[in-house]
Order: sequence, then structure tokens, then C-alpha cells
Amino acid sequence: MTRSSVSAHSIFFAGSVAFGCGVPANPDAATAADTAPRPTDALAGADAPTRLDTTDAGAVPTDAATDAARDVRVSDSGPPATSVFPADRLIAWQGNVGVEGGVPTRTTIRNCVTSDAVPTDGTTDATAAIQRCLAATPDNGVAFLPAGSYRITARISVPARRSLRGAGSVENAARGLRATTIYTRTAMHELLYIGAGSANNTTLLPIASGHTRGGSTLTLSDATSLAAGDYVLINELNDSTIPVSAVSYADGTCTWCDQFGATRLRAQVGRVAGRTGNAITLAQPLFYTFSAANQPRVMRLNRFVERAGIEDLVVRNDPAVTGGWNINIMIEGAANSWVRNVTVDTCGKRCIDLRTYYYRIEVRDSLIQHCINHADSDTCYGTEYAEGSSSLIENNIYHDVSEGPLLMWGASGNVVAYNYSDAVFRTHDRASWFWPTSWTHGAHPSYNLWEGNVMAGINWDGYWGSASHNIAFRNRLTSHDPAAGLTPGHVEVAALIMETNNHYMSVVGNVLGEAGWTNGYEQLGTRYWSENLIYATGTGAPAGDPRCFSTAFRHMNYDFAGRTTRRCGQSGEPPCQGSGGGTTLPASLYLPDRPSWFGDVAFPPIDPGSPMTADLPARRRYLTLR
Repeated sequence: MTRSSVSAHSIFFAGSVAFGCGVPANPDAATAADTAPRPTDALAGADAPTRLDTTDAGAVPTDAATDAARDVRVSDSGPPATSVFPADRLIAWQGNVGVEGGVPTRTTIRNCVTSDAVPTDGTTDATAAIQRCLAATPDNGVAFLPAGSYRITARISVPARRSLRGAGSVENAARGLRATTIYTRTAMHELLYIGAGSANNTTLLPIASGHTRGGSTLTLSDATSLAAGDYVLINELNDSTIPVSAVSYADGTCTWCDQFGATRLRAQVGRVAGRTGNAITLAQPLFYTFSAANQPRVMRLNRFVERAGIEDLVVRNDPAVTGGWNINIMIEGAANSWVRNVTVDTCGKRCIDLRTYYYRIEVRDSLIQHCINHADSDTCYGTEYAEGSSSLIENNIYHDVSEGPLLMWGASGNVVAYNYSDAVFRTHDRASWFWPTSWTHGAHPSYNLWEGNVMAGINWDGYWGSASHNIAFRNRLTSHDPAAGLTPGHVEVAALIMETNNHYMSVVGNVLGEAGWTNGYEQLGTRYWSENLIYATGTGAPAGDPRCFSTAFRHMNYDFAGRTTRRCGQSGEPPCQGSGGGTTLPASLYLPDRPSWFGDVAFPPIDPGSPMTADLPARRRYLTLR
């Protein structure tokens, strides 16, 4: 990370939602009573607080808010997104992110304490006994750890088609809540692990035809090595017209941004649904139209661990641990797996790390908080997603960590949605440098969606190369986290930063800035501005990048600089990029309708027509237990 500086407490939400049109039936569907039911700690059975007024200090006058509301119309379902967005900015996220069929609630339980003598005293090493319990748990079953403290000295690996489940993720004696806590005082690479590892073959199979955006059938020169159920990487040589590049504006080339020497950075991970001769059918459509001149290829990935889950527990490092990465949860070489209702506490190098490669992972209903090292630029990333596709980060709380959700090199087709963050910033130079909550970092994240989040800011970073075709939709980005304590001499504050070589980005339906704080609209090209802005665009490289602005699509965003909703093509805004320019926004770009886990919270929760409110289920959980 190149920048320095930007508070939520422990809770949980029990509900899960199945995203899908035409997805397979859930193989783990319950057929019998659960002998160790999922806990109702925190908020599952508690009264939620009434809807909270989130009016900013120095509230917008009534007439300004009314004017904004006249500009924007919304319904529960909304119009087709293509009436608002340029068609080439959208992919089919709906039904194609997160665990296929939804995260299951499994009912076949093995109690690891009674069956495998796992110690619960927090002193005896429980590592081997927990691993034995997982190995003995049947397919589609649960290795259950009752409330207690479990000390480990090496990583715990969750096998395919198993869940590691605790009794709860919140410890609150006053409420009679007890948690299952897995913790370590030992330096290690990761505490909990799902996956088959990152090693893969390097055989690239030429694509003869079908490499067109929205298609799902690829004809290869030879597909005989592939079969239904295989996972594949689909890529091409870097396209210089976008551009796709791993060249940093300051530090050389991101040679680790793919396994091909940074030559095939724009990629998609997919699943083969079937094969006929040399034609393979993918389980979901292609994100890109690849050019034949750029030699599009398919590479079979090694077998993934599938349908493994971690749920209803706390995973924690001792704050005194030194010498290891101590990633709390790592997922690599995995598909259709999940982290649900987990408190990820006192994070090491990463809190939750997904990389090389993954497909349809879901991280939901969790609390991610606290760091061993809160100052260094390469530690305590909240959720890092690199080199994988079609995953979902939904309904989580980020508190007192150095970053929130990060979409790193090669991340494509993922969704970051309805997360709440507070006190998320780097402590080094915290008073002088603004530190946005969510980032891209490394080449070339694309077709990722940020929807419905409440955050200090998003930085589409260009430090280690390019990105394109990402969308920020209906987020509340304040550009301000009071916990950071920025001093009067602070620099580089903006709700949305779009650095060099971030092209074809879309910013639609957001509420940006904060009354009484925002004092400027946009910085173009150069760094080190001192105003509190809505946008910083084309910044990074010394000369700036005007294509960041000219290729952007910005439409129907309310901002606290002008206290108005601005449309594409207006003075000071990028062109409409061939869009219909519709002003009735869809409720969501990935949900088919209002999710049941929203309870009585308004949906969609963020509306440029009502800029003074922004509530989320995750925010209510945070305020209840802070």
C-alpha cells in the first residue's frame, strides 16, 4: 500500500440467503433435527434497535434533500440495469456469486469434545484432536466445538464437505452468551485453512472460438483433458488498449500479479459444466470479450476443495505473537466454501485471505476486528481477494483493522455488499494521510461490484498496475472516519479515489462526502491535494491520467460538495458513455429482490434521493454490542 491513515464490536446474524436462478439444489439441505443447532447469540433472537437517524452534523437543509429526492426514483425491483448503465459495464452477478444454492445449515453433528476428547481449557494443545475430529466427521457433516477456549499450535485444515462449527462468535456474560474461541500464541502461516493449495499446472489450451463476453461455450483446439466439474482459468495476453498492465507508477513491475510473469493479468476462474468434443460449457458466462490476437487460453486448475465451511466461532491471535504471518483464515484452491458468523480477532498479516485460486467463496455475517500490527503497510488487511472469481463479501463488520475489503490482482466478478466499517485505517501517519476503507491493489481486478456498503472511502489503486470495469453502486462513502483524528494539515481525502490506469469505471447511485466536512468536489491528475473532496481522479503517476475521467461513467450520485444529485454528461461530469441515462435506479445489481435478512431495515438502504439516511443490518449489530 502506498498511503497512510483512516471504530464496530462483536456480533452475528444467523440468516443466510440463497442467491440463484437455476442453481443446483443444495446437497446439504436439512432432513432431520439438528442435535447442535446453530447459535442464536448476539442478535438472532434479540430485539434490533429501532431505525437510527444517521443525519450528518451540519445537516442538509430540507429543500436540498427534497431536490435530491426529485432526481431519483426507486422501486423494490427497479428497472433493468441496462436502462441506466452502459451495457459493457455490466455482467450477470445475479445468481452467480457466493455459494451455489446458498450456505447450507448442516445437521449431521460430531461433537469433538465428547467424541474426540478435544480439550477446552485454553491451555492444552487442541490442534491434533480437532484435526482428528474433522477427519472423522462424515460428508456434509459438522465437527462441532462446544463453547470454550481451544489453543492451537499449528493450522487446522477443514476438509471438503465438512463444516467446523462453534457454539457462537460472541462472548457476553451479561447476556449469557458464550463463544467458541480458537486461538494461538504460536507463530504460523495461518490458523484456519480451507483449500488444496496454490500449486497448479501451467498448460495453456488455445481457445479457437467462443471467447465473447456473455457467452458460455468455448471451443478449444483440444479439450480432451477437461471434464465436467473441472475448474479452469481463462485469460489472454495483456490488452494494451485498455490498458492491462502490471507496471507500477513508482516501484517497477508486479511480477507476482499472475503466474505467467505478469503477461496474462485479466482473467476469470470458472467451472466446466460439460464437454462435447472440443467444446466446453461454463457454469456461468464470460466476463470479457477476448481478442484472438491476444491468444486467449484455458488452463485446468488442480482439484479444488469444495463445500467446506467455518462458522459460529472466534479465531484469534494472541497480540504478542511475532515472527509469522498468522493469517487468521486462509482459503486457496477452493470453491463453494464459506466463512459465516465468525469473529476474526487480532489479525496477523491478513484477517481473511483468498488467493490462487478460488471460485464462489462466501464471507458473510462476520466481525473482523483488531490487529497485531496496525501500522505497517502490508499487515492486517480485512479481507483480501486475489486471483479468483464470483465470490461474495456480504453483511460483515470491519472494526479497528487497517483495511476493509481488498480486491487484489486478478480478482474478477466478485461482489462486496452491505458491509459496515468503522475505525478502519493505518495508524502510521494516521493524522496526516487519509486511508480509504476498501481498495483494489495489483493488476488487474475487473468487473467487481461494490454495492450498499457504508465506508469512509474506496480507492481504485494504480500503484501495482491497472484495473477496469469495476462498479460502485448505492454506497455511502463519507471520506471521513472521526476515529482517525486527521489534523488540519492532512492530505489526499476523497470519498472515491481513481488512480492512474483505472479505466471504464462506473460510479452510480452513491451518497458521497459528509456535511460539515466536505469542502471541494474533484482533483484531476495530481496528488497531494489538501481539500476534503468527493473525487480524486487520474491521480498517482506524476503526469496524471486523463483517461480515468474520460472513460468513467458517473451518474445519479448525491454529493455533499454541491448538495445535489449529478448526472452523466452534465458540466464537470464524464460523458454518458452510450448509456440510456435513465434516472430510475434498480434496487440491486446482484440480488433478485429484497433479502429476508434485512428484517425491517429499508431496502435498498442507500438512496441518493434520501441522502440523510443509511442504515444496514450490519450497522445495527455493531451499535447493539459496541
